[in-house]
Amino acid sequence: KKIVKPSGRNDGNYKVLKPIKAITSLRESENKPIDIIFPYGIDDGSSFGFEDLLETDEGDCMVIAGVSNSAKTLWVINMLAMNMDKFPCVLMGNEYDRVDGKLSPKFVRRLNRMSWAGWENENGDLKFKILPVKEDYEIWVEPGKINFIDWINLGEDFYKVGKIIENIKTAVGNGIAVVVLQKNEDKVLGRGGSPTIDLADFYISLDPMGSYQRRLTVIKAKAQKGF
Repeated sequence: KKIVKPSGRNDGNYKVLKPIKAITSLRESENKPIDIIFPYGIDDGSSFGFEDLLETDEGDCMVIAGVSNSAKTLWVINMLAMNMDKFPCVLMGNEYDRVDGKLSPKFVRRLNRMSWAGWENENGDLKFKILPVKEDYEIWVEPGKINFIDWINLGEDFYKVGKIIENIKTAVGNGIAVVVLQKNEDKVLGRGGSPTIDLADFYISLDPMGSYQRRLTVIKAKAQKGF
């Protein structure tokens, strides 16, 4: 009845299968891309033009890979600021909190310097949720929201990143995941290699170019407009 299957280890155990529902109609999908905003220059309006080139849909996963100090978090908080008034957003990170569980003053100062963003509502509450998540990322993902995960740190177990991204993509449901990965200077992909790109719908790589410049390389753009 496709409810269980043998574990494959000849130990008498069985794995419970996830139920699968057949898709029988194109009408079951609304087929409407999400009008998400990518980071742009607030002073001069300069942009990458991704909104005109890409289609973003429910369940998409974006990956930002970069070496240390390559503006990965800047990308995340800029994108968060651009979208938090349009969509419910969750910001997960392993460098946002102190030992006592309060926000890092360094991170607060960073947000305050973006005075144009308006992080709080009229009641003084944040317009988004911050979760100091350091592991089990897919458990804390909230479906139907833009989930920014900055960044996945696995130490020596970086080979597990591909599976974690798969689990995040499943857990996000009709939301969107924006996943940040560290990468080595001599590599294009994030730590974990080619499995990190398999389930990404949009994948960029960031590298320093001098003191104030960064090079952005588009590695994968799965849903290009017009194709």
